Amino acid sequence: MIEYGSGYIYINNQGYILEIATEKIEKPILQGIETSLEELQPGSRLCTEDLNKMSTVIKIMNFAESNEIANLITRIDIENDANYKILLESEEKVVYLGDSTYLDRKIQWVKKIIEETKNISGEILLNIDLNKNNPVFRQSV
Repeated sequence: MIEYGSGYIYINNQGYILEIATEKIEKPILQGIETSLEELQPGSRLCTEDLNKMSTVIKIMNFAESNEIANLITRIDIENDANYKILLESEEKVVYLGDSTYLDRKIQWVKKIIEETKNISGEILLNIDLNKNNPVFRQSV
């Protein structure tokens, strides 16, 4: 789903725009797309850059689903494919995933950190080399 003025644009997992509606469904909102507003019409498709990033978004959501945290994801920022950003509003956390490598491991870390930091707002930093460092949770001040 993409915010569009006071409404929403629904897209499918292949990047096709299905409809523009005022009703918000329980799906994450995509931010940082490069497709121009003029191209966001039912039946058209996201631009190539956004389509490439959509495959990563689908992987993020699939891993989040299998780790039972997909329902916590309210926004996914795809502007920078070297640092995907996820907003977990109900948990008051922002997750910096880094690039699309090791997404399964990163999402497992997100789940673990969420469980360990209940009721504490902050940032989960996974945009580091996980072979050398553990993820970091930085509490909001």
